Amino acid sequence: MKKIFISLIVISQFLSLSCGDGVTSPIGNYEISDHILGGYFVTSIAFDSKNTAWIGTFDQGIIKYDGTTTHFDNSNSELPDSLVIWSLAVDHNDVLWIASTKGLIKFENDKFHIYNKNNAPLVRDNVLALTVDHNNSIWFSSSVFREGGIMNFDGINWKLFTPQNSSLPGSLINDITIDDDNNVWATINEGVNSCSIVKINGDNIKVFNENETNIPLYYLRSICAGSNNNIYASLDYSLSSMYDPTRPNIIMYNGNDWKVIDPVDENGERLSNVGKIATDLNGNLWTATSEGIAIYNGQRWSKLNLDVDFSLTYTSSITPDRNNNIWIATGEGIYVLNEEE
Repeated sequence: MKKIFISLIVISQFLSLSCGDGVTSPIGNYEISDHILGGYFVTSIAFDSKNTAWIGTFDQGIIKYDGTTTHFDNSNSELPDSLVIWSLAVDHNDVLWIASTKGLIKFENDKFHIYNKNNAPLVRDNVLALTVDHNNSIWFSSSVFREGGIMNFDGINWKLFTPQNSSLPGSLINDITIDDDNNVWATINEGVNSCSIVKINGDNIKVFNENETNIPLYYLRSICAGSNNNIYASLDYSLSSMYDPTRPNIIMYNGNDWKVIDPVDENGERLSNVGKIATDLNGNLWTATSEGIAIYNGQRWSKLNLDVDFSLTYTSSITPDRNNNIWIATGEGIYVLNEEE
């Protein structure tokens, strides 16, 4: 298909709130090389060791994409109907793990196995977030508002962290990530203005709320780990009736302090309504905003000039593949971005 070339506007003004990542990779020029699965509402993407894309959807099954498309749903597999997939992860053995409205699902040896309240110690079958740690152990949410929490499954043993049996400050887990030291980080919401970020190391839980961050936390959405173990989290204001572009959108923890590092455009104006965030293989932070896709390399922000209005298509995830091509999942399929040589 015809490629659409994208020029990145490099902001000359350095932010005073630099992460200090030490990221040396420049923010270059990107092109949209493909738009695939245009008829699908894509919610999540993960890649196996062969760089095959596994794609989750909103009630449209699971798709394996390696240049050709293989579709799995309840008509040709063990998958239940009315399945909403929230997150995907591939473990070290190329086993696909699926966070869904019907529980935790494993795809191995061409078969789907569903873990739910009927056959596993899940508190709720609603699994919103999912990740794999360095020991190939699965961390996921089994929760709704004020019920459940974070679970760990090592293939044999299940472990549950809730406000009732640990210092976890809430139940509703929006997102989970793993840092370089194998610590588990999660965003937790007990309602607007009642949010926390937690760090789990073994049985130890450290809680960062508004008092610890010194930043107003309206509603936490996405979390990811970047270079030098910096932790990034995004704030969601979709539940607010007030529009205020000066409110913090992205915060960063450098191991000592939390800082606001909101994306800005070429004029230094803040980009608002930040959604999903993710880091690429070079440690650059990517985010979707109302004004477009923005990238942060630890020193400056750049905004991509695109013909696609991602605020209208709803960006549900941003995922680098093993070649560091960036796959942007939307309500109207996937856009794949390649960096030009």
